[in-house]
Amino acid sequence: MYNPAPPLTIIAIASILATWILGYLAIRAGWHLNLVGRDMHKPWESYASSLGGLALVAVPVIPFIVAQNTYTLGFMLVSFIGLAVGLLDDFKTLPARRKVLLSTLPALPVVLLGIYDPRPEVLFLGSVRLTIIYPLIVIAAFAVALNSSNMIDTHNGLLAGVYLVVFTTLTPLLIARSIDTYSYTLIHIATLGGVLGFLIHNMYPAKLFVGNSGAFMIGSWIAFLTFLSRSEFLIILSMLPLVVNGYTIVLSIGGLKERREIRERPVIVSNGVIEANKNRKAPITLVHIATLNNRLREPELVASIWIMLYISAVVASLIWLLAG
Repeated sequence: MYNPAPPLTIIAIASILATWILGYLAIRAGWHLNLVGRDMHKPWESYASSLGGLALVAVPVIPFIVAQNTYTLGFMLVSFIGLAVGLLDDFKTLPARRKVLLSTLPALPVVLLGIYDPRPEVLFLGSVRLTIIYPLIVIAAFAVALNSSNMIDTHNGLLAGVYLVVFTTLTPLLIARSIDTYSYTLIHIATLGGVLGFLIHNMYPAKLFVGNSGAFMIGSWIAFLTFLSRSEFLIILSMLPLVVNGYTIVLSIGGLKERREIRERPVIVSNGVIEANKNRKAPITLVHIATLNNRLREPELVASIWIMLYISAVVASLIWLLAG
């Protein structure tokens, strides 16, 4: 009988090491090409490479090398399309509406290859058949996941840590519910390893930013794993703070706007201490809310949001198990 444990261990180690090495090269390339960004949350003048997405390129390749099938192929295609859209935005700064439209493109491999089950499990209702409209739900979900990931990527280690916290917590449930257990596990372990390797460079004080390329790539993983694991409502509940963050940003700034069009920042930074910007025109974000009554340093702020997402994932898991 085939035992998948040894290759899973190799995948985890390979993913961590490959991403760590590529991250180091992305840092060097960013400085060599002058593709660096100013880190506004530090008490000193700090810069980091903006090529974070390139550090993650090995992650979708590793599962495909181990098992060439529809699922690993779909994951690789989804990842690289997300990366391409993010890189385009990194280099060209796309208008907000065009960015949202392009963020639906990574959904195409999922729809065309049929990597989904059109009978999602709804809490208290059970399985609901949505065969006709489900491809549209897939497309919309990718747009939400990619842009929510991009919006939460504001501080060192925040997005990468959120991904690790949520998907590590949900691991047993997601594997048990997946369409193809072995393929899902390969991909799941590869992404956790890759994000961990990336986090080494992205933790405070970051030498490598996630960038739009990295945020869109990680967002595409969230959406892909959601559909491959048939866990739409479980992951929505677990990552509800990210969805709320995106919704409150759009609502508070009066619609879809590119980051550079927003004149007021959500927080004010003084000597490395972060507090909410009380100006009514400031975007309302999770970071803004977290610092309304508490002035926090960046590592404290990031850790508090990680804890929030951990609690959210645990509560979502308990609700799901009790409702089932």
